[in-house]
Order: sequence, then C-alpha cells, then structure tokens
Amino acid sequence: MKLCLSVLLITMALCYSLDEARTVCPSLEQYFNDFFLGEIEVFKVQVDSFHVSNPVVEAALKLKECLDTSSPLEKRLLMVKALNKLYEKCKSEKTEDAISA
Repeated sequence: MKLCLSVLLITMALCYSLDEARTVCPSLEQYFNDFFLGEIEVFKVQVDSFHVSNPVVEAALKLKECLDTSSPLEKRLLMVKALNKLYEKCKSEKTEDAISA
C-alpha cells in the first residue's frame, strides 16, 4: 500500500503541465493504467515511448513485476479508480475555469 500511495502522490505532482496547471498528461494517464492493470509487454511499450535509458526501463519493469505478484487485482483496481477520479477532477476544474474566464 505504501507503493500505491507513493505512486498516487507522484501522479498528482506530475500530471499537471507547467503552463496549464490543470492539464492531465494523457500519456501519463495511460502509463499508470498500464502499470496497474496492463500486461507486462504492453507496459514495456508504454515505458519505451518515453525514450528513457535501459536502467530506467528495467527498473520500471521490475517494479511492475513486483506489483503484479504482490498486489491483488482488487487493490490495483482501487488505485486505478482513485487515479481516474483525480484525472476527472482535474479535467472538470479546467473546464470550469475556461467557462468562468
């Protein structure tokens, strides 16, 4: 659960662009969906799309394997549900700001 909380906090910090504070990065959203629920091969493609070094890819894949083997699907589904609520909140606040401007 500590890992999930860390991921959630990192997502909250990283899902905003600097120029628009409430813009959810779609690739980051897909990254975490693949991380929690995707197959390891699909997740590897997602990680590779960020063009990071091999040690970073290997570390992400090890973390994914650890999550898949140690965390029940029900808990991973709860994390995805919480993240999706965050994304929707970010998107709705952006829409409300655009309307009020």
